[in-house]
Amino acid sequence: MNRRSLSAALLLTLTALASQANAQEIMLSGPLRGGEAPDPCVRQRTAPRAPIEIALGIPGAPALGALGSSPSACRYLGFSVGGRMGLLIATSSFYGAIDAEAHLSGAVPIGDARDSWIELSFDAVRYRTVINASVVTAPIDMGAATITVNHIVASDETVSVSLFGRVLLPTELGLRYAARLGAEPGMSIVWAPHRKVSLHGALSLPITATVSAANTLFTFTPRATLDALWHPVSPFELGAGIEVRGGLDGFEYFAPRVALRAHFARVAFIDLSAMAPLFGLERQLARGALTYGMRW
Repeated sequence: MNRRSLSAALLLTLTALASQANAQEIMLSGPLRGGEAPDPCVRQRTAPRAPIEIALGIPGAPALGALGSSPSACRYLGFSVGGRMGLLIATSSFYGAIDAEAHLSGAVPIGDARDSWIELSFDAVRYRTVINASVVTAPIDMGAATITVNHIVASDETVSVSLFGRVLLPTELGLRYAARLGAEPGMSIVWAPHRKVSLHGALSLPITATVSAANTLFTFTPRATLDALWHPVSPFELGAGIEVRGGLDGFEYFAPRVALRAHFARVAFIDLSAMAPLFGLERQLARGALTYGMRW
């Protein structure tokens, strides 16, 4: 199967996930939202809890599906569509770059135990403008895709802990005579001490290999995130957090991150988020995302 066929299959899978989400809304909304026992993932009249989900791929490739993002520790069924953008300006090197992607994602539970789910993320269209002292390029191509399998390993009335494994698929059409593969094992946790407040943490170990006939380039970027989400008044939710990332060449960045969400129609949301890498080797100045989705 070539990259275009694989990308078409991913789009069909995301469409099927959206259809299944619509069909299963009634079935899942009761136990997941209205059970008698307290649940750290459930809130009345809003989508399940989730961390700030903006990501910064790897050095040189700021968008790689969901690689380098912190998944929720709460099982859910849903889908989302959105746009992401990054900015890099290096005046001393007469170099700049703007990245933008149209991003699609979907998730569906696995089995009947309500503790496992699978997520698919896909950068359907990717645009990158590079400007230096003598060259301006602006290619448009198809981006990366990831598949993430999540499993809750511990939970009680206020805490949920999940393990996840993520695979990066070689769908990028912008790589000439090369293919990029990757994997990311990790752990996510959510603590909800109050119905209006939740804390989300994650640890993960992304690794990628860009393979060509001449050589293979590896990246290893261990990362950790901590986010606080506050739901002061309906329909709004505010988030603030940090991300710390290392790499094979040293400390990559410390990045503050923020989010503003609006919840409506019980399961739908709009999310505006941003992050700004500081103090490390990463040259990206800022990255932002705007997402619309539905989660049960």
